[in-house]
Amino acid sequence: MSDRCYLEITLKSAHLADLHDVTEIEFDDLECVRDSGEGYVTATCYDADAGWYFPLHDLAARGVPFFGANGPGDEYGPSEFCGVDGSFFDAMAAHGVDGIVVPIDEHTGEPSRADLDAARTFLEARSRARAAVLS
Repeated sequence: MSDRCYLEITLKSAHLADLHDVTEIEFDDLECVRDSGEGYVTATCYDADAGWYFPLHDLAARGVPFFGANGPGDEYGPSEFCGVDGSFFDAMAAHGVDGIVVPIDEHTGEPSRADLDAARTFLEARSRARAAVLS
């Protein structure tokens, strides 16, 4: 069995079939699909294989906007993710705390410019993804 974790994803209702196509999960296997009544849904899976890392890349490549988060697995920590404009983005997250984590260099005590840029890129992409899904 692969590494499995909790995952929650929000996307437009019209894209649930795309989610099924890339994950090959049956909708009955999702623990919860909450319909907003406003054209988007939030789906929860307690058994997402490897956090659906590769399927979510495929979903983003289809041009499907989405955002969400996954809990830690055996080999990775929690993360937030999104797909927008045909690209997938993710960032480390702190378990049980809202927000992303930017690593601190153990020698300088500061985040690197590359890590700050990556965090900024993720936050901008997530903002675009939320706007695309929630509009």
